[in-house]
Amino acid sequence: SDVLSKVQTNKMISRLVGKITSVTTNVLAMYHPIASLLSDLSERIFSTFAWALPSITVVDILLDSLNKNPAGRQQLQRHGMRQITFIDHHSCPLVHFPVGKPDIKPDILGIYKLGGTLNYPIHYDGSHRDVPYHRVETVIEVKTIGEQLLARRQAGSYVYHMLQARPDRPSYYGLSATPKYFQILYGSPLGLVVSAPTPWTDLAKLCSYVHSLYSPPAGHILHDRTISWDEPPGQPFGRPSWTIRARRTTLPDAQPEAEREEDVYHGAVPVFLGYPFGRRTTIFRIRRDGRAPVIVKEYYRDDSRRFDEAELLSHIHSDGFVPGVVRTVSSELVE
Repeated sequence: SDVLSKVQTNKMISRLVGKITSVTTNVLAMYHPIASLLSDLSERIFSTFAWALPSITVVDILLDSLNKNPAGRQQLQRHGMRQITFIDHHSCPLVHFPVGKPDIKPDILGIYKLGGTLNYPIHYDGSHRDVPYHRVETVIEVKTIGEQLLARRQAGSYVYHMLQARPDRPSYYGLSATPKYFQILYGSPLGLVVSAPTPWTDLAKLCSYVHSLYSPPAGHILHDRTISWDEPPGQPFGRPSWTIRARRTTLPDAQPEAEREEDVYHGAVPVFLGYPFGRRTTIFRIRRDGRAPVIVKEYYRDDSRRFDEAELLSHIHSDGFVPGVVRTVSSELVE
Protein backbone atom coordinates (compact mmCIF):
# COMPACT_ATOMS: atom_id res chain seq x y z
CA SER A 1 0.00 0.00 0.00
CA ASP A 2 2.92 2.36 0.67
CA VAL A 3 4.34 1.71 -2.79
CA LEU A 4 0.96 2.18 -4.41
CA SER A 5 0.32 5.51 -2.71
CA LYS A 6 3.66 6.79 -4.03
CA VAL A 7 3.40 5.53 -7.61
CA GLN A 8 -0.10 6.95 -8.04
CA THR A 9 1.29 10.45 -7.56
CA ASN A 10 4.65 9.96 -9.28
CA LYS A 11 5.05 12.21 -12.34
CA MET A 12 7.53 9.97 -14.15
CA ILE A 13 5.17 6.98 -13.86
CA SER A 14 2.31 9.16 -15.13
CA ARG A 15 4.43 10.12 -18.15
CA LEU A 16 5.25 6.47 -18.89
CA VAL A 17 1.57 5.50 -18.69
CA GLY A 18 0.80 8.43 -21.00
CA LYS A 19 3.35 7.23 -23.56
CA ILE A 20 1.85 3.74 -23.54
CA THR A 21 -1.75 4.85 -23.92
CA SER A 22 -0.95 7.40 -26.65
CA VAL A 23 0.40 4.77 -29.08
CA THR A 24 -1.85 4.09 -32.08
CA THR A 25 -0.12 1.86 -34.66
CA ASN A 26 3.61 1.82 -33.86
CA VAL A 27 4.04 -1.12 -31.47
CA LEU A 28 7.79 -0.41 -31.23
CA ALA A 29 6.98 2.77 -29.32
CA MET A 30 5.49 0.72 -26.47
CA TYR A 31 8.43 -1.54 -25.59
CA HIS A 32 10.63 0.98 -23.79
CA PRO A 33 7.92 2.70 -21.70
CA ILE A 34 6.38 -0.64 -20.63
CA ALA A 35 9.78 -2.08 -19.66
CA SER A 36 10.69 1.14 -17.83
CA LEU A 37 7.34 1.31 -16.01
CA LEU A 38 7.50 -2.30 -14.80
CA SER A 39 11.18 -1.98 -13.85
CA ASP A 40 10.38 1.10 -11.77
CA LEU A 41 7.51 -0.68 -9.99
CA SER A 42 9.73 -3.74 -9.45
CA GLU A 43 12.51 -1.68 -7.87
CA ARG A 44 10.06 0.01 -5.50
CA ILE A 45 8.34 -3.26 -4.54
CA PHE A 46 11.60 -5.16 -4.14
CA SER A 47 12.84 -2.53 -1.69
CA THR A 48 9.98 -3.49 0.65
CA PHE A 49 11.55 -6.97 0.96
CA ALA A 50 15.07 -5.66 1.62
CA TRP A 51 14.87 -6.62 5.30
CA ALA A 52 14.68 -10.30 4.43
CA LEU A 53 16.53 -12.70 6.70
CA PRO A 54 19.74 -10.95 7.77
CA SER A 55 21.15 -13.91 9.69
CA ILE A 56 21.53 -17.66 9.23
CA THR A 57 19.76 -18.15 12.57
CA VAL A 58 16.55 -16.79 11.09
CA VAL A 59 16.97 -19.06 8.06
CA ASP A 60 17.33 -22.08 10.34
CA ILE A 61 14.22 -21.10 12.26
CA LEU A 62 12.23 -20.79 9.05
CA LEU A 63 13.51 -24.09 7.71
CA ASP A 64 12.47 -25.76 10.94
CA SER A 65 8.98 -24.30 10.73
CA LEU A 66 8.21 -24.91 7.05
CA ASN A 67 5.51 -27.47 7.67
CA LYS A 68 3.93 -25.48 10.49
CA ASN A 69 3.84 -21.93 9.30
CA PRO A 70 2.70 -20.90 5.78
CA ALA A 71 4.00 -17.38 6.43
CA GLY A 72 7.42 -18.91 7.06
CA ARG A 73 7.25 -20.52 3.64
CA GLN A 74 6.56 -17.16 2.03
CA GLN A 75 9.45 -15.54 3.90
CA LEU A 76 11.81 -18.34 2.94
CA GLN A 77 10.78 -17.91 -0.68
CA ARG A 78 11.96 -14.30 -0.49
CA HIS A 79 15.34 -15.33 0.92
CA GLY A 80 18.09 -14.89 -1.66
CA MET A 81 15.69 -13.28 -4.12
CA ARG A 82 17.21 -10.72 -6.44
CA GLN A 83 15.55 -7.73 -8.02
CA ILE A 84 13.64 -8.36 -11.23
CA THR A 85 14.13 -5.92 -14.09
CA PHE A 86 12.34 -5.76 -17.45
CA ILE A 87 14.11 -5.63 -20.82
CA ASP A 88 13.15 -5.28 -24.47
CA HIS A 89 13.68 -8.58 -26.31
CA HIS A 90 11.29 -8.30 -29.25
CA SER A 91 13.69 -9.14 -32.11
CA CYS A 92 15.18 -12.47 -31.02
CA PRO A 93 13.88 -15.81 -29.74
CA LEU A 94 14.90 -17.21 -26.38
CA VAL A 95 17.78 -19.68 -26.61
CA HIS A 96 18.51 -23.22 -25.35
CA PHE A 97 14.94 -24.49 -25.31
CA PRO A 98 15.47 -28.12 -24.24
CA VAL A 99 13.35 -30.09 -26.74
CA GLY A 100 12.33 -28.93 -30.17
CA LYS A 101 12.80 -25.44 -31.58
CA PRO A 102 9.73 -23.33 -30.78
CA ASP A 103 10.01 -19.70 -31.83
CA ILE A 104 9.52 -18.20 -28.36
CA LYS A 105 10.05 -14.49 -28.85
CA PRO A 106 8.32 -12.46 -26.11
CA ASP A 107 8.53 -8.72 -26.61
CA ILE A 108 9.56 -7.95 -23.01
CA LEU A 109 11.20 -10.20 -20.43
CA GLY A 110 11.28 -10.01 -16.66
CA ILE A 111 14.71 -11.25 -15.54
CA TYR A 112 16.74 -11.15 -12.36
CA LYS A 113 19.05 -8.16 -12.32
CA LEU A 114 22.62 -9.22 -13.15
CA GLY A 115 25.58 -8.23 -11.03
CA GLY A 116 29.04 -6.93 -11.90
CA THR A 117 29.95 -6.66 -15.59
CA LEU A 118 27.70 -9.55 -16.63
CA ASN A 119 25.07 -8.51 -19.16
CA TYR A 120 23.03 -9.91 -22.01
CA PRO A 121 24.19 -9.14 -25.59
CA ILE A 122 22.57 -6.25 -27.45
CA HIS A 123 20.91 -6.77 -30.84
CA TYR A 124 21.69 -4.30 -33.64
CA ASP A 125 18.31 -2.58 -33.11
CA GLY A 126 19.03 -1.91 -29.43
CA SER A 127 16.97 -4.74 -27.97
CA HIS A 128 18.55 -7.67 -26.12
CA ARG A 129 19.32 -11.06 -27.63
CA ASP A 130 20.48 -14.57 -26.66
CA VAL A 131 18.63 -14.64 -23.35
CA PRO A 132 18.28 -18.28 -22.22
CA TYR A 133 14.80 -19.44 -21.32
CA HIS A 134 15.82 -20.67 -17.85
CA ARG A 135 16.68 -17.14 -16.69
CA VAL A 136 13.29 -15.61 -17.58
CA GLU A 137 10.87 -14.99 -14.69
CA THR A 138 7.92 -13.60 -16.65
CA VAL A 139 7.02 -12.89 -20.30
CA ILE A 140 5.12 -10.01 -21.90
CA GLU A 141 3.55 -9.75 -25.35
CA VAL A 142 2.72 -6.31 -26.80
CA LYS A 143 0.27 -5.54 -29.61
CA THR A 144 -1.41 -2.41 -30.97
CA ILE A 145 -5.03 -1.25 -30.62
CA GLY A 146 -7.49 -3.83 -31.90
CA GLU A 147 -5.12 -6.76 -31.34
CA GLN A 148 -6.04 -7.49 -27.74
CA LEU A 149 -7.16 -11.06 -28.48
CA LEU A 150 -4.00 -11.78 -30.47
CA ALA A 151 -1.81 -10.39 -27.68
CA ARG A 152 -3.54 -12.62 -25.13
CA ARG A 153 -3.25 -15.71 -27.31
CA GLN A 154 0.42 -15.14 -27.97
CA ALA A 155 1.20 -14.41 -24.32
CA GLY A 156 -0.68 -17.59 -23.40
CA SER A 157 1.43 -19.62 -25.83
CA TYR A 158 4.59 -18.24 -24.22
CA VAL A 159 3.37 -19.18 -20.74
CA TYR A 160 2.58 -22.64 -22.16
CA HIS A 161 6.12 -23.12 -23.46
CA MET A 162 7.80 -21.69 -20.37
CA LEU A 163 5.83 -24.04 -18.10
CA GLN A 164 6.79 -26.90 -20.36
CA ALA A 165 10.50 -26.07 -20.37
CA ARG A 166 10.92 -25.05 -16.70
CA PRO A 167 10.60 -28.09 -14.40
CA ASP A 168 11.58 -25.81 -11.50
CA ARG A 169 8.46 -23.69 -12.03
CA PRO A 170 5.13 -25.24 -10.97
CA SER A 171 3.40 -22.08 -12.19
CA TYR A 172 4.24 -19.03 -14.26
CA TYR A 173 3.02 -15.46 -14.82
CA GLY A 174 2.70 -13.56 -18.08
CA LEU A 175 1.24 -10.29 -19.32
CA SER A 176 -0.43 -9.22 -22.55
CA ALA A 177 -0.46 -5.52 -23.40
CA THR A 178 -2.09 -3.09 -25.82
CA PRO A 179 -2.23 0.73 -25.60
CA LYS A 180 -5.62 0.55 -23.85
CA TYR A 181 -5.40 -2.52 -21.63
CA PHE A 182 -3.19 -5.15 -20.05
CA GLN A 183 -4.18 -8.64 -18.94
CA ILE A 184 -2.38 -10.82 -16.38
CA LEU A 185 -1.94 -14.52 -17.19
CA TYR A 186 -1.29 -17.28 -14.67
CA GLY A 187 -0.48 -20.79 -15.87
CA SER A 188 -0.12 -24.01 -13.87
CA PRO A 189 -0.87 -27.73 -14.37
CA LEU A 190 -4.48 -26.79 -13.55
CA GLY A 191 -4.65 -24.66 -16.69
CA LEU A 192 -4.40 -21.02 -17.74
CA VAL A 193 -6.26 -18.18 -16.02
CA VAL A 194 -6.48 -14.68 -17.54
CA SER A 195 -7.60 -11.49 -15.81
CA ALA A 196 -10.14 -9.11 -17.29
CA PRO A 197 -8.79 -6.34 -19.56
CA THR A 198 -7.48 -3.64 -17.23
CA PRO A 199 -6.65 -0.01 -18.14
CA TRP A 200 -3.08 1.14 -17.54
CA THR A 201 -4.33 3.72 -15.07
CA ASP A 202 -5.19 0.86 -12.67
CA LEU A 203 -1.74 0.84 -11.10
CA ALA A 204 -2.96 -1.28 -8.18
CA LYS A 205 -3.41 -4.36 -10.39
CA LEU A 206 -0.13 -3.67 -12.18
CA CYS A 207 1.66 -3.48 -8.83
CA SER A 208 -0.07 -6.71 -7.77
CA TYR A 209 1.33 -8.47 -10.84
CA VAL A 210 4.88 -7.34 -10.05
CA HIS A 211 4.47 -8.05 -6.32
CA SER A 212 3.31 -11.60 -7.10
CA LEU A 213 6.59 -12.32 -8.89
CA TYR A 214 8.33 -11.92 -5.52
CA SER A 215 5.64 -13.08 -3.11
CA PRO A 216 2.76 -14.84 -4.87
CA PRO A 217 -0.68 -15.15 -3.28
CA ALA A 218 -1.64 -18.30 -1.40
CA GLY A 219 -1.92 -21.29 -3.71
CA HIS A 220 0.31 -19.81 -6.42
CA ILE A 221 3.51 -21.83 -6.02
CA LEU A 222 6.19 -20.39 -8.31
CA HIS A 223 9.23 -22.46 -7.32
CA ASP A 224 9.92 -26.17 -6.86
CA ARG A 225 13.08 -26.17 -4.77
CA THR A 226 13.84 -29.86 -5.42
CA ILE A 227 14.88 -28.92 -8.99
CA SER A 228 17.38 -26.24 -9.97
CA TRP A 229 19.24 -25.28 -13.14
CA ASP A 230 23.03 -25.26 -13.59
CA GLU A 231 24.90 -23.52 -16.38
CA PRO A 232 28.15 -25.06 -17.68
CA PRO A 233 31.24 -23.98 -15.68
CA GLY A 234 32.61 -20.72 -17.04
CA GLN A 235 29.68 -20.31 -19.46
CA PRO A 236 27.12 -17.88 -18.08
CA PHE A 237 23.95 -18.06 -20.18
CA GLY A 238 25.04 -21.48 -21.49
CA ARG A 239 22.70 -24.41 -22.08
CA PRO A 240 21.57 -25.57 -18.63
CA SER A 241 21.38 -28.98 -17.06
CA TRP A 242 19.31 -29.67 -13.96
CA THR A 243 20.05 -30.83 -10.43
CA ILE A 244 17.32 -32.97 -8.90
CA ARG A 245 17.12 -33.66 -5.18
CA ALA A 246 15.06 -36.71 -4.31
CA ARG A 247 14.38 -38.16 -0.89
CA ARG A 248 15.48 -41.77 -1.06
CA THR A 249 12.51 -44.00 -0.28
CA THR A 250 12.09 -47.62 -1.36
CA LEU A 251 15.47 -49.13 -2.20
CA PRO A 252 16.05 -52.89 -2.37
CA ASP A 253 17.71 -54.16 0.83
CA ALA A 254 18.12 -50.58 2.06
CA GLN A 255 18.92 -49.90 5.66
CA PRO A 256 16.52 -47.61 7.57
CA GLU A 257 19.14 -44.86 7.80
CA ALA A 258 19.76 -45.05 4.06
CA GLU A 259 16.05 -44.59 3.36
CA ARG A 260 16.17 -41.20 5.03
CA GLU A 261 19.05 -39.97 2.89
CA GLU A 262 18.78 -37.71 -0.12
CA ASP A 263 19.87 -38.60 -3.63
CA VAL A 264 21.21 -35.64 -5.60
CA TYR A 265 21.37 -36.10 -9.36
CA HIS A 266 23.51 -33.61 -11.26
CA GLY A 267 23.54 -33.10 -15.02
CA ALA A 268 19.93 -34.09 -15.69
CA VAL A 269 18.92 -33.35 -19.29
CA PRO A 270 15.24 -33.23 -20.38
CA VAL A 271 14.50 -35.75 -23.14
CA PHE A 272 10.70 -35.45 -23.13
CA LEU A 273 8.36 -32.55 -22.36
CA GLY A 274 4.67 -33.31 -21.91
CA TYR A 275 1.56 -31.15 -22.18
CA PRO A 276 2.01 -28.48 -19.47
CA PHE A 277 -1.69 -28.13 -18.57
CA GLY A 278 -2.38 -31.46 -16.94
CA ARG A 279 0.16 -33.99 -15.72
CA ARG A 280 2.99 -31.97 -17.26
CA THR A 281 5.26 -34.98 -17.53
CA THR A 282 8.99 -34.26 -17.82
CA ILE A 283 11.50 -37.05 -18.37
CA PHE A 284 15.22 -36.52 -17.66
CA ARG A 285 18.26 -38.63 -18.44
CA ILE A 286 21.34 -38.47 -16.22
CA ARG A 287 24.49 -40.02 -17.70
CA ARG A 288 27.05 -41.33 -15.21
CA ASP A 289 30.66 -42.33 -15.91
CA GLY A 290 31.05 -46.11 -15.84
CA ARG A 291 27.51 -46.67 -14.60
CA ALA A 292 24.11 -47.10 -16.15
CA PRO A 293 22.21 -43.87 -16.81
CA VAL A 294 19.38 -42.83 -14.54
CA ILE A 295 15.95 -41.84 -15.82
CA VAL A 296 13.86 -39.46 -13.72
CA LYS A 297 10.18 -39.02 -14.49
CA GLU A 298 8.32 -36.13 -12.93
CA TYR A 299 4.63 -35.46 -13.28
CA TYR A 300 1.83 -33.65 -11.49
CA ARG A 301 -1.22 -35.49 -10.21
CA ASP A 302 -4.26 -34.81 -8.10
CA ASP A 303 -3.38 -36.19 -4.67
CA SER A 304 -6.95 -37.46 -4.26
CA ARG A 305 -6.40 -40.01 -7.05
CA ARG A 306 -5.57 -43.56 -6.00
CA PHE A 307 -3.32 -44.17 -9.01
CA ASP A 308 0.34 -44.44 -8.01
CA GLU A 309 2.74 -45.46 -10.76
CA ALA A 310 5.51 -46.54 -8.38
CA GLU A 311 3.16 -48.93 -6.55
CA LEU A 312 1.97 -50.45 -9.83
CA LEU A 313 5.54 -51.02 -11.03
CA SER A 314 6.48 -52.56 -7.70
CA HIS A 315 3.49 -54.91 -7.97
CA ILE A 316 4.44 -55.92 -11.52
CA HIS A 317 7.90 -57.04 -10.39
CA SER A 318 6.81 -58.47 -7.01
CA ASP A 319 7.24 -62.09 -8.19
CA GLY A 320 10.47 -61.40 -10.09
CA PHE A 321 11.78 -59.01 -12.72
CA VAL A 322 9.50 -58.70 -15.76
CA PRO A 323 11.65 -57.96 -18.84
CA GLY A 324 10.73 -54.87 -20.80
CA VAL A 325 9.09 -53.05 -17.89
CA VAL A 326 11.02 -50.31 -16.11
CA ARG A 327 11.92 -50.78 -12.46
CA THR A 328 11.56 -48.05 -9.84
CA VAL A 329 14.63 -47.21 -7.82
CA SER A 330 12.80 -44.69 -5.67
CA SER A 331 9.76 -42.44 -5.78
CA GLU A 332 8.69 -39.38 -3.88
CA LEU A 333 5.58 -37.21 -3.61
CA VAL A 334 6.53 -33.51 -3.54
CA GLU A 335 3.54 -31.50 -2.34
